Amino acid sequence: MHDLRRLDVREPWLRQLILDKFNTTHLYQGMDISQEQALFIVEYNVEHGLEWYFGSQSEQFVYRIVQSNPYVVEPHYLGCMKKLRTLQPKALEWLFANTNTQKIEAYTHLKSSVRIQSRYGYKVEGHLKNSYYEDGKLHDMFVLALHREDYYNNVQSISDHSGPIRSAL
Repeated sequence: MHDLRRLDVREPWLRQLILDKFNTTHLYQGMDISQEQALFIVEYNVEHGLEWYFGSQSEQFVYRIVQSNPYVVEPHYLGCMKKLRTLQPKALEWLFANTNTQKIEAYTHLKSSVRIQSRYGYKVEGHLKNSYYEDGKLHDMFVLALHREDYYNNVQSISDHSGPIRSAL
C-alpha cells in the first residue's frame, strides 16, 4: 500500500466508498437518515475528533475509527481484510500517539477476524452467544479489546508480521 495515509472525508472517492460499503442505518446505529445527512455527520465527527479514517485510494481500503466515549474507540473496515496487515499497525500507532484513547473495542462474528486481531494484541473480552443474525442463522459474537497499556507493552510484536497468527478462541 504505497499511498496509505490519514484520509480527508471530503474526498469524492471516499464519500462514495462510505456510501457504497455502509448503508446509512449501519453508519449511525439504526438512525433513519439520508445519505447526505450521514455524510454531514461523518464530516462533523471527523472535524470534532470523534471519527478518523485511514487507508488507500488505490487499494480501495479504509480503516474507520469511531469514538464511543472520550477513552474508547471502535474500528470498522471497508475493503479486503488482507490489507489490514499493513494498515492497522500504522493506524494504531497514530491513534495512541495522537488521542487520549485508552481502549479499542471491536465486535465480530468471524473466528478468522478474532485470530487476525489477536496478532495485534487484541484479547477476547466477551463471547455473546447467538447474538448476530446473518444468512438465516444466528451466530456468536466476540467482543475484542486492545488496551493502551497492552499496546505499548507489545508494540514491537504488533509491528512484526512474520509470526503465525495465534488462536484467541
